[in-house]
Amino acid sequence: MSLSSLDHRKSWLAGWYSDRHATFETSQGGTNYKLIGQANYTPNPNSPNPPGDDKYVIIKIEAGVDLGGDGDEDFFVMFNRKTGNNSGTQEGGNQVLVTSAGSGYFKSTLLAKLGSGGTYTTANGVKIVVNSIDGLSGSEVAVADVTIGDGTPQPTQKPTTSAPSKSPTSRPTLPPGSTVLLACGSTNGSCRETATNDPTRVAYLNESHEVRCCRQSSTNPSGWVRRYPDTCPSNIWGESDIPGCVHSATYNEAQQICADYGGRLCTAAELLADCTRGSGCSHDNDYIWSSTPGTISTESPTTRVSTLFVIHLVVFYT
Repeated sequence: MSLSSLDHRKSWLAGWYSDRHATFETSQGGTNYKLIGQANYTPNPNSPNPPGDDKYVIIKIEAGVDLGGDGDEDFFVMFNRKTGNNSGTQEGGNQVLVTSAGSGYFKSTLLAKLGSGGTYTTANGVKIVVNSIDGLSGSEVAVADVTIGDGTPQPTQKPTTSAPSKSPTSRPTLPPGSTVLLACGSTNGSCRETATNDPTRVAYLNESHEVRCCRQSSTNPSGWVRRYPDTCPSNIWGESDIPGCVHSATYNEAQQICADYGGRLCTAAELLADCTRGSGCSHDNDYIWSSTPGTISTESPTTRVSTLFVIHLVVFYT
């Protein structure tokens, strides 16, 4: 069965809810996650989630399994909370959904709809258990407590030498007129706005800017760097040579470039935590595309207002 409104891979690659993403790798053993529905998502300026705010929207299981002709497929786990803008859902309401999808933007396939106590085992042997779903009644945010893996590391089946696909894919886009934040490639960079000394500024999607990418991983992925571990969270890796330097790209082009390299656009908080600083291409002094939404002042159509970030520099251990 194919999904359209609940295409988890598209949500992942587009960077939606990227500050509440997590990646489960088959080598890490069992891990517990708390999931909230996309209808209860609020942007988290401290990415990944700070202590006491350990709730996620999407979990990706990097499986690397060919399940039917779309190339290596990954699995996605998401809590389909039936409330707010998702109150009209007709498929798997208030259940944990497990989907799979091939590389790029192949359609997601619904594999399981799990209630409290439900279990599902993926094609490569990763067990998913819904321990509980709490808060469905009342005004509080409902949370699904999910365990992925059984504590026994699974052998990875994803080839380590294959190059990422560079074929163009169809990508969802933000509505026309949307804006996102650009952030300076380094906290020591010279690209701050001179009037406000602000390391961020707002950009429209059709503008052209430099590209750097982030990847969330508990282990060091080949080709990615983390040169400033004192400020960048321990599971965020950055890169500028992807595989070549990109000095001019629109927002959608930048998203595609990062996805083709196995990553995503960084959040503004990650860029300001120096997660990509020193990763090459002389971008430390450039404004870099982020996935963080921006705002334009209503007082003057020509005035761009940067959003201020309070960054809590917390090292996360996975």
